[in-house]
Amino acid sequence: MQTQPALSMWLVPFSLLGVALPAQTTAVDTVSGHVYQDSNGNGKLDPGEQGISGVRVTDGVGFVTSGADGTYTIRIGADPTVPQRSAQTLGVCWPTGLWPCGPWWVRLSRIADANAVDFALRSEAQKLPFIYLHMTDAHESFNTAHLDFAEFVNALPPDVKFIIDTGDSYRPKSAEAPFKRLFFSTVGNHDTWEAPDPPPEGRYGAWTDRLGPVRWSFDHAGIHFVGIDVVDENKPAAMVDWLERDLAAVPRGTRIVLNYHYPDLSGDERFTRLLRDHKVEIVHAGHDHAYSWSDGTPALVRAYHWQPPGTCNLAVVSTDRIDIGVYCIGCKNTPGRHSRRCPMDWVGHILSGSISPLFTQLHTLDPGPLTGTRTVKLTDPHVFVLAKIDPAGARRVALRIGTGNTPLEIAFTGERLVVDGASVPFALRPGQQTLDLTVFAHRNMLTVWANNYFFMEKPVVFARAGEVSITADGGAAVIESMTVQEVKADPDNSSRTYSCGCGHGSLRRVP
Repeated sequence: MQTQPALSMWLVPFSLLGVALPAQTTAVDTVSGHVYQDSNGNGKLDPGEQGISGVRVTDGVGFVTSGADGTYTIRIGADPTVPQRSAQTLGVCWPTGLWPCGPWWVRLSRIADANAVDFALRSEAQKLPFIYLHMTDAHESFNTAHLDFAEFVNALPPDVKFIIDTGDSYRPKSAEAPFKRLFFSTVGNHDTWEAPDPPPEGRYGAWTDRLGPVRWSFDHAGIHFVGIDVVDENKPAAMVDWLERDLAAVPRGTRIVLNYHYPDLSGDERFTRLLRDHKVEIVHAGHDHAYSWSDGTPALVRAYHWQPPGTCNLAVVSTDRIDIGVYCIGCKNTPGRHSRRCPMDWVGHILSGSISPLFTQLHTLDPGPLTGTRTVKLTDPHVFVLAKIDPAGARRVALRIGTGNTPLEIAFTGERLVVDGASVPFALRPGQQTLDLTVFAHRNMLTVWANNYFFMEKPVVFARAGEVSITADGGAAVIESMTVQEVKADPDNSSRTYSCGCGHGSLRRVP
């Protein structure tokens, strides 16, 4: 059990707020202001800047919508989870095509003028596919690793849009400053202040003082993102009420991504009905300090505890699916740097563990230059591939499994890794020359490790017979080594789980 941190350890989120607002000593009952198009991006409502109509503003209890001129007025509702009104927050829920360029939320105790709480938005072209990152359970470890993470995140291309943090977020005061992308955080069980000595503002008082709203939502490229306060198996009635109001305003058929800390989809009939009726696509969670995802509607995706060198999930949002991968930050292909929970540390367990009895025929390609395509014929589509390829002069290197016009493909372009259509930022790190791929295709699941710091597992459809091929396009590559191991189907034709051997995760296989 982690101990609660001193309040001095909490991040003061001025980079999220944009400015430090003067504190006010009395709670406000009603707040008014503008939602406006910030033409010059300075975060201030200047003469001539136009209001934006139809944008929702929430106090975490109810919602109002900005009028034709962008103005809104909201009467602050009572939230039993944040009993002191001064500890509540006010935030804007922007639609697709807009993005904040100033404060997107403010704590009521920091409002200087209750009649002039304005939210600055700018127009932004948003389209699919795009990527966001999901991290969780930083605890104190983020204090020493956040600079490595910031360096990694800031070097990512523009299609990586924002970061979702699902709780237990003991971030240092300077943590937000280095990041060029917004954090959207949800409350964890260690982010609350409990009896016997809670502050007068209740269990969420420290959170809203330092990190932001306990409930928020926004749209990006047609996807509706929501953050709520689920810190244990209980689902607060105030939260369910707010979620019901939020989703009621979302057009039917909108894809929804829900974010909270405790990885549980049950426990409250109204809550589960909302997820089912609105067909929530994915729930991101944390708490268990282990990576996993489950099939179904919604899919439940958990991220790792942020333990140096640190891991984070990435989500590639395309028109018909969201593919989940994992980056291990800071490993730099160095043995022994991985957390025992890191999927990049699972390969040895799998090779020596429960799938080895399923290996059958072994194929080996001779090392040497690669131009065009070299192929291994298979009697079964289930395979385990180990490949070390020097891209050398090739513009693109592709490993394909299966025959026909649409084989499964893992391709490397120098700056991206494309796994069955999911394109993610990936480059060889300084000092590396070899693309090191481990690919396991079995039981309608494709698992890919790349260079000891990227991992992706996704359901696929296999042909009943086929081949494995390696291709170099636009120049010559070099095969340093490559083996293809055929894998027998499960003898009982059932689901199978391959344990990583660490007790904190597994590779699931489904029929």
